[in-house]
Amino acid sequence: MSRHFSAVTGDRLTLPYQVNQQTYGWPMTLPWFQPKHVDYRHRELALYRGYEEAEHRLITVPSQLPLGVLVKASLLWRFYFGVLLSFTLLFAVPILRTKRSRVVWIAAAVVCAQVLIEQSGSPHYLSPAAPAIALFWVQGSRHLMQSRRRKAGGGRLFVLAQVPVFCAILITRAILQAPGSPATSQPNYTSWCCSDTRLRDRNWVVEKLEAEPGRQLVLVHYDLDSYDTFEWVYNEPDLDSAKVVFARDMDPRRNQELIDYYPDRKVWQVFVKNTAATVLHESADRNAMR
Repeated sequence: MSRHFSAVTGDRLTLPYQVNQQTYGWPMTLPWFQPKHVDYRHRELALYRGYEEAEHRLITVPSQLPLGVLVKASLLWRFYFGVLLSFTLLFAVPILRTKRSRVVWIAAAVVCAQVLIEQSGSPHYLSPAAPAIALFWVQGSRHLMQSRRRKAGGGRLFVLAQVPVFCAILITRAILQAPGSPATSQPNYTSWCCSDTRLRDRNWVVEKLEAEPGRQLVLVHYDLDSYDTFEWVYNEPDLDSAKVVFARDMDPRRNQELIDYYPDRKVWQVFVKNTAATVLHESADRNAMR
């Protein structure tokens, strides 16, 4: 990691997160991180800053702390338990009282407490405790199999039904996310089986421009009322050699500087409202951006 830090930041002890904080004012992942004032050239970054500040208030403003805990707890429940595995929570007391697993539960509780303290609390933050959660599922299934209703066979059948149900969910989601399928209407929805990161939004633009002769420059203009999580402006590592380069639509002077830097590229403009209302057109005149 120190080699990585040195290559990215120039110092073995300086984390990329720290450079990002100094430059953009985020991430503000812990309650004692104070938001830094930064003037942004791009409206999208200002919108993202608003999102970060709203998330930060959920862990710093006393009146919003209960809501923040509830939001994170519901997200983690949906990801790690959901409806089908929630039955294991009914056996929480006997599971947690198992002496041989006590160290595991204490370690998992420490990780959970840290996730609840920090901002956002995405499911992957809890990944160090994932083995303990899996053990909890197994123990819960054992208790259900051995419950008083086992003679009726209901608990056993419910446990045995988990595997085919999970397989059906995975197959269904795989079909829905197959190449060529439309992006989901809920791009931020995250579940245990998968998520749609909506990278397909701009695929049709890339495919169209890859088929064009020569190299292309795309100026992306966002027409959004709030931060939309996903980004259109990212490129290949070797930027100047890439066939298609995406850039933000700035003011006319800076747009022209970029266009002049790439004199051999055809210029396109894309207006992003949402997946269903994205418009791409070729700039009629390279000097029209002046």
